Amino acid sequence: MQRYAITTERVIRSRTSVGNSSLRAQQTITVSYEELQNKLQTIARSGAKIAKIEKLNVVAKPNNSAVLETAPVKWNSDATPDEKELVINTVYRQLFGNAYYSHVDRALVAESRLKNDEITVREFVRLVAKSDAYKKRFFYPMSQVRFVELNVKHLLGRAIYDQAEMSEHVCRYNNSGYDTDIDSYLDSEDYNNAFGDDTVPYLRGFITQPGQSNINYPHSSQLYLGVAGSDRLVTAAQFPVI
Repeated sequence: MQRYAITTERVIRSRTSVGNSSLRAQQTITVSYEELQNKLQTIARSGAKIAKIEKLNVVAKPNNSAVLETAPVKWNSDATPDEKELVINTVYRQLFGNAYYSHVDRALVAESRLKNDEITVREFVRLVAKSDAYKKRFFYPMSQVRFVELNVKHLLGRAIYDQAEMSEHVCRYNNSGYDTDIDSYLDSEDYNNAFGDDTVPYLRGFITQPGQSNINYPHSSQLYLGVAGSDRLVTAAQFPVI
């Protein structure tokens, strides 16, 4: 069944002691082709703006059910401004786990540098992963185990392989700090082979990787929510000691 991802944008206005302010918040939902028209009408009546609509691919999982994956999004220096904006928004959606994000959450200086080809997509992902917005969502409120699980999902596009990989990241954070551990994902051979400098990380956990244990599959199924889910709403997977 064909599925579509609809990204909506809503302006949230508030009054503060220094005057009125407004924020733009985005949300992505997924619908079938049959549901698409009714959902668009519902969104129009709600007053939200439709930012974009994506046609999704459906790929098989090992248990013969399906998981939704968007096609890889790659940076092109000759792209139009709208195409460059799509790359930037795809990074936010991948790293923020489909949670709402507003104008104040965006790494605007990094966006400008990317648009001017001063940094690569990989470096833009690195800056977003080290931002206060990312930390507030996934570092401060989460356990270390949950934080590592989500880093692997957001930055490497898969579920964690085993307890050894979990321990490696926990120890690196404790010994060397947050930034060093984030760098270890972005500078890894796994990231380089999968995404290189120009491709936005995307969910690829149901594709068998070299040397991967089959234990990855149930962990993937716990972490994959489809494009409508939010990583902030999911509890940590129960990880066995292997």
